[in-house]
Amino acid sequence: MGTKIIGTKIIGLNETESTNAYARNIETNKLENGTIIISQFQTSGRGYNKNSWESEAGKNITCSIILLPEKIKAEDQYVISKFVSLAITDYLSIKGIVAKIKWPNDIYIGDKKIAGILIENSVKGEYIDKTIIGIGININQESFKSDAPNPISLKNITKSEYSISHELEELIRFLNHWYNQVVEDKNGMIDKDYKQKMYRIDELSVFSDNTKKFEGYIKGVNKFGQLMIETTEKEKLLFNFKEVAFLI
Repeated sequence: MGTKIIGTKIIGLNETESTNAYARNIETNKLENGTIIISQFQTSGRGYNKNSWESEAGKNITCSIILLPEKIKAEDQYVISKFVSLAITDYLSIKGIVAKIKWPNDIYIGDKKIAGILIENSVKGEYIDKTIIGIGININQESFKSDAPNPISLKNITKSEYSISHELEELIRFLNHWYNQVVEDKNGMIDKDYKQKMYRIDELSVFSDNTKKFEGYIKGVNKFGQLMIETTEKEKLLFNFKEVAFLI
């Protein structure tokens, strides 16, 4: 699956505030490209926009990846979200599970959420200097106590128990495959596969943009990560994160 960059070094923790916070606090001169920090338990795990991430200790994949990309322009940073999303959906596919990418940062099975992604980029000049990629995948957790409306785990679906270390290694294979596509500038293939795996792509849906409800079709995302929706009146709209919500 190409050159192994991600996972050449793995730091295992029993407990931490969050793996992204731990990664941020590693001294710059001690950073190693592709390092993964994985924790049995996060006391303050979080998702996008400060949302909390519930994870029972030792039951799930909760990790962060430190990447030091050499040629991802700041304006192209959404490709990071794309390759990670594709890696997770491919990982789930070897379990016989069809997963979809719910813009901007969630992985869904049907209408239930199995994984989330949190990406924090540092920019230097025109390029991404460092990116910390937080990944949470529900593996063995069977019940969820938070007010999250729709969580689901691998075990909920398959009724099987999994080795977290083995599942991480499986995930790493796909992360490296898709990151190699980024390194090799195969953006056309990445964009095509990402669009095909988008949640409710080209399906009539009801949305809210905080001012009104409207019907339309998701048509993809542009290079800046903006969601493209075409309304039933043929109006073409672009939305940034948190500017639009699914209703139906």
